[in-house]
Amino acid sequence: MSRYFKIKDDLRERWFLGDAVDADGVEIDSNCFHILSPRPPMTFPVKHPGRPVAFTMGPFDLPVLRRDLAEKIANLAGSHVRLVDALIEGHAGEYSVLRVELADVMDLNLSKLRRWVPADGVPELVGEVEDVEKLVLDPVKVAGLHCFRVKEWEVVLVVSEQAAQALSGCSGIKLVELPLGPIGRA
Repeated sequence: MSRYFKIKDDLRERWFLGDAVDADGVEIDSNCFHILSPRPPMTFPVKHPGRPVAFTMGPFDLPVLRRDLAEKIANLAGSHVRLVDALIEGHAGEYSVLRVELADVMDLNLSKLRRWVPADGVPELVGEVEDVEKLVLDPVKVAGLHCFRVKEWEVVLVVSEQAAQALSGCSGIKLVELPLGPIGRA
């Protein structure tokens, strides 16, 4: 059975990117990137200088990485990932943003989560997942997936063991193994 890993930013002494603009100079709302189709390349300013890294989470956890790494992930993930050309101001090199599909893979019985309730004062979110203390993946639903975001918890970017190996030694991230639920549980 394959293993799966959550990608986390390694925040030590590294750069931080600001909001991107598209080829026309229009600022891209990173929070809506999954439904937008910006005209490439996306250009990111360096908001806080520091050590350039090969893989970083930009605003609203947009995965920005060196193109060679992005192509490795895209080759594994197939149609679940789309690459958008990106530039980082003041830095040579080719980068891409991963546009990653959502996958309904959370084991809701074993994951520890908190849902929005009426007392939170946000009626449009009542019943939705607010926070996940422990994410457990359903092994049947993740089978064959190599790079995805979790439908119920979209801020999490997950890669398979094969994709993690392709990112081995990549600066800017930490890989945290996620538990899988048992197969065949009723």
